[in-house]
Amino acid sequence: MKNNQVKLTLLCDNHIERSDLLAEHGLSFLIEIGKTNILFDTGQGLTIKHNAKKLNIDLNSVDMIILSHGHYDHTGGLKEVLQNKSEVKIYAHPDIFKPKYKKLKTGKMKYIGYPQVLLKRNRSNFIFNTEPFWISKNILLTGQIPRITSFEKIEEEFYVKSDEGWVKDELLDDQALAINTPSGLILILGCAHSGLINILRYLVKITDKKDFLLVAGGIHLKNASKEKVDRTIEALGEFNIQKFVLSHCTGIPAFIKIYNTLKDKVSLGEVGKTWQIL
Repeated sequence: MKNNQVKLTLLCDNHIERSDLLAEHGLSFLIEIGKTNILFDTGQGLTIKHNAKKLNIDLNSVDMIILSHGHYDHTGGLKEVLQNKSEVKIYAHPDIFKPKYKKLKTGKMKYIGYPQVLLKRNRSNFIFNTEPFWISKNILLTGQIPRITSFEKIEEEFYVKSDEGWVKDELLDDQALAINTPSGLILILGCAHSGLINILRYLVKITDKKDFLLVAGGIHLKNASKEKVDRTIEALGEFNIQKFVLSHCTGIPAFIKIYNTLKDKVSLGEVGKTWQIL
């Protein structure tokens, strides 16, 4: 690929069309930027090796891994990837290892965090950031996202287990990846727990750009209220976004509503699909 080309391949996701690929509740993108291969999230670990093989993707060719946050559906496949690529650089927020739980309707706490089997593993290949961090001249990790949008709140169901007991998880480890191109930004999201509008506004502040060629990933509106979805769509008018690829935790009702508003700008992410940007 030429140095100015960007190619995205959806490796793991909730949705598939091809019968030879597998779906799971998880997310992983392979991002090729020139000769650099970035794995953004790793899914649960149930499908990444199978899908990579079917898509003729060599996971050993990955130059770096970026973890958007510490939930199992984004970090669970890390064990599979590291089996043959143990020294690869991994970029993440330091809170990614916190013991994360989800409170079920029964009141039971379910562990949904970073793979426990990897918790004692040497972390010398991790590079941590809490502030905006330029991995290279045109590759930016957002760091912690300021929570300034009134209608974007962290769900009450997420907790961290601490010495003092159960503490609400503010998911400060949630961050996104931006790729700067001459024509605008490419934004890659894990779950956007911080809120899609919070993330977009923060990127505008950091980069002084409002033009987005592509916004891709999950935006965590699956169980969102009608008001939150409507206000999210309304606030998107602040930005010039050419294309959305919405997947994983977006939720079909929210996807349909966004599609009905923005029409051909919006498509559903499905395992095996690729997007190439010059």
